[in-house]
Amino acid sequence: MRQNIEIGYLAMMEKESLAAPESFTQTLLQPCQRRDRSASCETITPPQIAIFSFAHYDGQCLVPALSAHVGTENLKCLPVRLSEETVELANGCEVVCLFVNDIADERVVNALADLGVKSILLRSTGFNHVDLECAAKRGLDIRRVPVYSPYAVAEMAVGLLLSLVRESEEEGF
Repeated sequence: MRQNIEIGYLAMMEKESLAAPESFTQTLLQPCQRRDRSASCETITPPQIAIFSFAHYDGQCLVPALSAHVGTENLKCLPVRLSEETVELANGCEVVCLFVNDIADERVVNALADLGVKSILLRSTGFNHVDLECAAKRGLDIRRVPVYSPYAVAEMAVGLLLSLVRESEEEGF
C-alpha cells in the first residue's frame, strides 16, 4: 500500500513548464541528474536537493521516494520556510523543493540562482508564491504538482461543515 502511495505521488509530480503549459512530458525525477564531464568517462551524478518546510509527514513518503533516486546523502531536509533569511541554506544544492508557505519572490529567486540552484520543485498545485518571470529570466526550471487530490479537499470541506453544524447544535442554534 505504501509503495502505491509513493508511486502515485511521483506520478502526479509531472513536469510542467509554466512558461509553456503544453509540455507535460517528463516526470519529476528523470531530469534531476546532471552529466559530470570532468570525469574520464561520463557518469551521472545525482543532484543535492534542499527540501524547505520539511515536516514529519514528508519523511514518510517524500524522503523514501527521493532517496531511491538520489540517495539520502543528497537530501537536505530543512524544517524552516524559504525566505530571504534562509535562502543561504540552499548553498551547494542544484534543486530546492518548496511548499505553499515558502517565499520565492524576486530577491529569493535571484539568490537561489546565484547559489547555483537550477530547479525549483513545488509540493503544491499553486505557484503564486514564486516569481515566475524572474525564474524564467534566470533560467530556473519550475515544476509543480499539476493535479492534487480533489477528493481530499472536498472531504475536508464536508468535515469542516459537519464540525460547524455540531458546534451550532451544542450551542442551541
